[in-house]
Amino acid sequence: MSIFKSFLPGKAQVFGRRTFLKHVAVTYTALGTYLLNTRFSLAAALVTTPETLPEIAAQSAVQTTDVLRYHTVIVDGNNEILPWYTPIENAYDHYLDQLWTWLSTVPNGPSSSLPMYYLYCGFQPGNPITPDSYENDWGERIPNFVEFGRLYYAYTGNMAPLNIAKNLADYALAHGMTPSNYAWPNFPYSAANGGATEINGDNVAWNQNDILIDHGSEIGVSFYTLYLVYGTSAYRTAAINVVDTLAGKIQPGSATNSPWPYVVNASTGAVRSRYTSNFAGALTLFDLLIEHGEPKAAAYTTARQTLKNWILQYPMQNGNWVDGHSDVFIDGNTNWSNTTKSNMNLYLLDNPDFDPNFRTDVLRLLQWTEINMVNVNTNDGLSGQYYGASVVAEQFAYMMRMGYQTSRQAAEYAGYYAVTGDQTYKDKAYRGFNYSTYMMQSNGESSDGPTDNVGYWWSDVYGEGPRMFFYGFKAVPEWAPPRENHILYSKTVLKNVAYASASVRYTATDDQGTEYLRLAFLPNVVTVNGEALSLVIDLNAEGYTVRELGNGDYAVALKRARIGDVVISSGGVPITFTIAATAGTGGTITPSGNIVVNQQGNQTFSIAANSGYAIADVNVDGVSVGAVTSYTFTDVTVNHMIAASFSAINNTGGIIGYNGPGTTTDNISDASGCYINATRFLATANLNVTTIKAKILGITGRYKCAIYSDSGGSPWTLLKESTEVTNPTTGWQTFALSSAQNIQNGTYYWLAIWSNVRSASAGIYCDRSGATTRWTNALTYGTWPNPVTTVRGNSYRFCIYAEDLGSSSNSPPTLATVVSANPNPVTGTSTSLSVLGGDDGGEANLSYTWATTGTPPASVTFSANGTNAAKNTIATFTKAGSYSFQVTIKDQGNLTAISSVSITVNQTLTTISVSPASASVAAGATLQFTGTAKDQFTDNLIVPPTFTWNVSGGGVINTSGVFTAGSAAGGPFSVTATSGGKSGTANISVTTGTNILGNNLVGAGNDVSGRNDLNCGRFRATASFTANNMRINLASALTGRMKLAIYADNNGSPGALLMTTNEVINPSSGWVTFNLTSGYAVTSGSYYWLAVWANVNYTPKCQTTGGTARYITRTYGAWPNPLSGTLGPYSNNESIYVSNG
Repeated sequence: MSIFKSFLPGKAQVFGRRTFLKHVAVTYTALGTYLLNTRFSLAAALVTTPETLPEIAAQSAVQTTDVLRYHTVIVDGNNEILPWYTPIENAYDHYLDQLWTWLSTVPNGPSSSLPMYYLYCGFQPGNPITPDSYENDWGERIPNFVEFGRLYYAYTGNMAPLNIAKNLADYALAHGMTPSNYAWPNFPYSAANGGATEINGDNVAWNQNDILIDHGSEIGVSFYTLYLVYGTSAYRTAAINVVDTLAGKIQPGSATNSPWPYVVNASTGAVRSRYTSNFAGALTLFDLLIEHGEPKAAAYTTARQTLKNWILQYPMQNGNWVDGHSDVFIDGNTNWSNTTKSNMNLYLLDNPDFDPNFRTDVLRLLQWTEINMVNVNTNDGLSGQYYGASVVAEQFAYMMRMGYQTSRQAAEYAGYYAVTGDQTYKDKAYRGFNYSTYMMQSNGESSDGPTDNVGYWWSDVYGEGPRMFFYGFKAVPEWAPPRENHILYSKTVLKNVAYASASVRYTATDDQGTEYLRLAFLPNVVTVNGEALSLVIDLNAEGYTVRELGNGDYAVALKRARIGDVVISSGGVPITFTIAATAGTGGTITPSGNIVVNQQGNQTFSIAANSGYAIADVNVDGVSVGAVTSYTFTDVTVNHMIAASFSAINNTGGIIGYNGPGTTTDNISDASGCYINATRFLATANLNVTTIKAKILGITGRYKCAIYSDSGGSPWTLLKESTEVTNPTTGWQTFALSSAQNIQNGTYYWLAIWSNVRSASAGIYCDRSGATTRWTNALTYGTWPNPVTTVRGNSYRFCIYAEDLGSSSNSPPTLATVVSANPNPVTGTSTSLSVLGGDDGGEANLSYTWATTGTPPASVTFSANGTNAAKNTIATFTKAGSYSFQVTIKDQGNLTAISSVSITVNQTLTTISVSPASASVAAGATLQFTGTAKDQFTDNLIVPPTFTWNVSGGGVINTSGVFTAGSAAGGPFSVTATSGGKSGTANISVTTGTNILGNNLVGAGNDVSGRNDLNCGRFRATASFTANNMRINLASALTGRMKLAIYADNNGSPGALLMTTNEVINPSSGWVTFNLTSGYAVTSGSYYWLAVWANVNYTPKCQTTGGTARYITRTYGAWPNPLSGTLGPYSNNESIYVSNG
């Protein structure tokens, strides 16, 4: 056994992952199953560490002398680890933001147009970083990137990380799927050799064409997730291909053979490795496609049950949580993996109904890691306990402490705390998450663990580890940043996420879900598809709970039972603050006066100097920010002030640039393309420049010029562009600017020139020293880039300058009266906009052009625009919301002045509709009426009003709109909903006698149904009544058992089980009566599904057209709830109905 001696637990030898795993593969081959059979356990090498019960730290954070990875360790008064980042309450948020921000800067791989994380498992640190070409663990990266991107998008509304993951998935579809004629067709490959552009297996542990079934299943989940977010059908098709293969190839499994192999040759189907238990991803894939009613959901349900039975019978009992992480050769159940166990435990925490011993097994799985991966000696020689954090190793084949694995265990600890309320596990989770943040440098570059040799793997560091923090947020909302709005966690996919200071909006893609949020406002109105949810004590039914966190923050959990648009809002007037904006003589600030801004809102101010003046300074809250032309307040939470001052400029004119003759020339184009060239000049006076002059070479073609701002010694923002000069001769040429550009004394600017001629004949006179000139890559001549990116430079000084012609030149327009809006806010559909300019050529020579700025809620039309008469115009709206308008005042010389105004268009209650619009109800029965309030644009009010309900007769109606019929027939009567002086009406009639839901006619056809067929038909109720029985007409008697049921309608398919009947044994032919287990209230206008089920062949009567029917074959027994996976629809209209008599 000497071959393995150096790898036994307790030996503090450190190996790089590549060297270590090569040795381990040899060791497994030599030792077979002896290594980790029942006579040997890593628990035997347990390092016993007394557990200290967590206490509330009484002292402030203390800096130790220890360094963990990249940072000095910070501890609390109990000497337990805290985050290194301050403020501590923002530490986790900062960690997540920095990781994806750094990932977005990753360079392309060698000789590749793809970012390095496409073709390599990781990177080697350096400047720049270089690829780790060991392998490409594709099957781990895509699922972890997609899941992190999904959760981060819900958390922030920022889709950038999810878009990165989407691009990887697109590459997988194009370069990483097995051919359709393989034994395992259209299935994702999970690995490739490092740097290989085709993903088709690797040679680290396996061979080309080998696929890993567990990781392929997880990629299938990623495909379907992306389908739900982006709606691209190719993702759905790819996911269905994966799950169809899984469902078709599943086996019952045993203690030594999993239901699918771990690794197979995709082409031949030959099994390469018999066992893995990493199938939480496969469960999730089945769940997704079943819940979304995909056509083969019945087959998926059967396969899922087979997989569930195996998991609960074998790994949940024997602890063989096994996987090879794509780069370890295994064939057996000995390579225990913390990832496999963790995936299962996180699945249980999301799906507690999966396991009848849910709470017990979650704890057992936590303890499994503590025994086998924490409190043991590992090959890096590090303790499993570090300042209160339990630090987790990865797998038996690579027993090294890992930050991302520690995050996994922390997520499970947090979940168990949420289930039990046991503070011990909350503290364990906190210390684990804190530990993991030390693996990241301040800039977001991060590593797998506390030592260099464990690597820098993309999937571990930028997907698998950080996504665990959202489980922590779910359990402990206090760990999310204060005074911010965030969706902390959702098991289901959300899209259209939008955050505002007093509202959160998103679209749920699954009809059952719970979302967890931390909000900086008290949610008073929560709606799904415009229907209000109730504030509840617990989430046993649809509704939402609120827990106060202090300082105006709240933890919210929302449970819904429908797909659609969710809006969570304060429901009242938002919290606002005031920004006092003033301007001195010589210029304007827009908007001006006391500007009201919503809490955590943004507000931009534009500063402009009048003709003859320059901006001297802009002062914000008593501090100078320089002579800027705009300033934006972001995340406003207090009152502010901003003041602009101006100084008179020299009216004799002047230039910025170089007007010397030049000693040589420089080409600005060549055969490769057209380059933007720009020279940097310092302004020595305040100017209003209107032209640029350049000494150029004559060409047959075009030149144009521009002015750019300076950013760190390079050109950046486009300030002004000129007209073109066509076919010029050699010498000085004049380029007119589109409008005057204000130049500030002491500020650097870049004067740029560009030509459309792709040859060396395009050029400019210059000196070879005296300034800084920079140029871009070769471009296609056209629109000036903004910002511009230059790549190289030299010390040339171009003969180019911008000129202020002085007092003799045309002065730009001035603002005699700033823009105003009346009314503002708007409660109708339009407002009057007014502004007045002044000009040295007379006001009649000015034109006024109006436009919206930013992202308006909808388009706006103007009654007059682009003319002098447009100084007074009417803006007409099509949607409520906040709008920003800018008017550009232009004189005959194309000089301009600008003024802006912000307008709020409030929703005004205009109409009310009542549904159902017309209905009948049985005497003594009830019917729910619903009022819908619409604004002046026929949109539903975001905050629904309270209605006053009245009925003209036939019964009574309560304050919630529930009508209770009297004992006498009559009608129609009027039901009225009133609010805010508006009202809507509906008609109600009261009937006596028998009411039915369904089809009480005996059809001419026969619906031949097989044993265990569950048939159901869709019917709309035409009256409200309390049903007590169901009937079905049978073409022939049968020897067996039959029962009926009522299901809810779910967007045209059967949904939740509503009511069942008794069972009838050996029913006869003709009409057969079944009794409901209790009275059921049928609602007029609603759709229902009436179901029949028998344990033998049976034949109901039916009409063969005019119906909507579905069926599913399922072993006769307990009614499925909900009823999913049905086939159809088909047109049979069965003779089945519900009645009250």
